[in-house]
Amino acid sequence: MSIFLVTAIVLGLGLVVVVGWYSHRATCGPQEILIFTGRREYLDNQGHPKLYAALIRVGSRLRWPLIDRVDRLDLSSMPVRIQADAVRASCGEELSLRAQAVVRITADPDQLPFAVEKLLGIGKPEIRQVAKDIILSALEESIAEMTAEDLQADLSSLELKVMKSAEHPIYTAGLVLDSLRLTGATDGPKAGL
Repeated sequence: MSIFLVTAIVLGLGLVVVVGWYSHRATCGPQEILIFTGRREYLDNQGHPKLYAALIRVGSRLRWPLIDRVDRLDLSSMPVRIQADAVRASCGEELSLRAQAVVRITADPDQLPFAVEKLLGIGKPEIRQVAKDIILSALEESIAEMTAEDLQADLSSLELKVMKSAEHPIYTAGLVLDSLRLTGATDGPKAGL
């Protein structure tokens, strides 16, 4: 065998390895997290098998074919529109409210396990619905403590109460409530909206 043939074979194999490595590499974008699962299992404190998951926030990692599965969580902000009709204030009067919220999946390492457990594999419309349900519940809870006159006079205090009330449920859902803005409060369902 000539030296040229051996060199060509070595270079060809090297090229196949490099191309193969690049084709099985998963790269993390600026507003996402990669979750690698499937490689191995381990036992938790109670002796139950748990699936290994590696979270990649920046950079890339080699995905082993037929072993690793790669999922992505999009961390970009999502607007959520909230329409609350027939919400009862403390005086028993029904109110209608509109609100705009901005939520996103958390990038906090302490909160990421919640996000992976609850949000992995579901789309943005479902994530918006989860956030909407949590915020709507907090909104109804906060309004139940106020009178209609208090609401009409100061919507910003209601916004703060709702954000405080939704803080823990949003946290355990793996989300972050970036902002909440009440755009309207009227007497009666759908009155003046």
